[in-house]
Amino acid sequence: MGTYNDRLTQLIDKKGISAYYLSKATGVSQATISRLKSDATARASISTNERIARYFKVSAEWLLTGEGDKRDNHTDKSTQQSNGLPLIPIDAVAGFPTADNDGAALADCQRYVVPEFNAKGANFLIRVSGDSMMPMFHNGDIIACRKISDVLFFQWGEVYVLDTSQGVLVKRVRECQADEACITCESENERYDSFRLPKSDIRSLSTIVGLIRMM
Repeated sequence: MGTYNDRLTQLIDKKGISAYYLSKATGVSQATISRLKSDATARASISTNERIARYFKVSAEWLLTGEGDKRDNHTDKSTQQSNGLPLIPIDAVAGFPTADNDGAALADCQRYVVPEFNAKGANFLIRVSGDSMMPMFHNGDIIACRKISDVLFFQWGEVYVLDTSQGVLVKRVRECQADEACITCESENERYDSFRLPKSDIRSLSTIVGLIRMM
């Protein structure tokens, strides 16, 4: 069966990529990948192993343990096309909150296969609208998002995609010192004021793991 670093080295060498490239494609730190590749006693965490396995399109169980079928039966081309990332046809409102929208049926969404986004755990794509997050995000940018299960946990100062009754917002989130039941949403563009958003109004929360910008 060999060791984890044997299997990882085999995959890296076959694809002809560097630890740096694999790190960028998966979101796993280069130091972690280098350790897993060089240390015969190293073991990857479940999350790290799944990201690497998705990138190489191999079975996560085989990569972790050396047992079972090496092939990932869920990553053939036809499956990828049907399971590509959906582009949600609701503009990510990067300006002041707007009125409610009715949401989007995933079955009706266009889907795009971007292996690097899949490797980082992205669940969907959404298009930015407006200029309030300039220069970080431009109007028309497509961002890849990964859903977070706990909508009440924030890393203060990070940028999130928030699905709220006011619309889909792309904002930098800060702690609201005046009201712990709220968060403070900030824009990158100084022309836009920050505002409070009740935590109870957040229906889903996602981090941003990738960006597509048309030139």
